[in-house]
Parts: sequence; structure tokens; C-alpha cells
Amino acid sequence: MIRLTPLEKTVAGKELIQMGINEGILKGFEKGELKGFEKGIEKGIEKGIGKGIGKGELIGKIHATQRFLKCPITPKKKLLSQSIRELRAILKQLEAELKIV
Repeated sequence: MIRLTPLEKTVAGKELIQMGINEGILKGFEKGELKGFEKGIEKGIEKGIGKGIGKGELIGKIHATQRFLKCPITPKKKLLSQSIRELRAILKQLEAELKIV
């Protein structure tokens, strides 16, 4: 009767096992990277939407205040190029003028 050496005890078997382990690790990293990438995109979109809504609200308030003060309306395109901090400053200045009138 011939006895065969178990595959995991041979050099070739050990190499095959190591190749399988390495391939599994690589696939795990790829899946993890893809999930992380997808999460990053999702969070980026959510943050962008939030900023856009915030800017839109500020621009709406600026335009409403300008109309109420009967002063020239700043073009939306110009206001969109401003940061949220700058838009808040513009609105604060307009609201201060509104209190004077």
C-alpha cells in the first residue's frame, strides 16, 4: 500500500496554501478599499448638498433683504462665488442697514 504525503506537508502544498492566503488578503483589501471609497463619495455628496442648501438659504435671505431695502440685487452668480462666511457678513451688513431704515 502506498502512502501519500498530505498536501499541506509538501513544499508545493505549502506554496499553494500561501498563495491562497495572499489572494484572500488582497481581495479583502480591495473590497475594503471599494467600500471606503464608496463611503467617502457618499459623505462628500452629503456634505456638498448641505453646503449648497446653506448657501442657497443665505443668498435667498440676501436677495429678500435687498428687495426690502429697495437696493440693487446682487447677481446670484456673484454671490455663489462667495464663501459661506462672506455671505453671512453680507447678510449681517444688510440686516444692520434694515434696522437703520
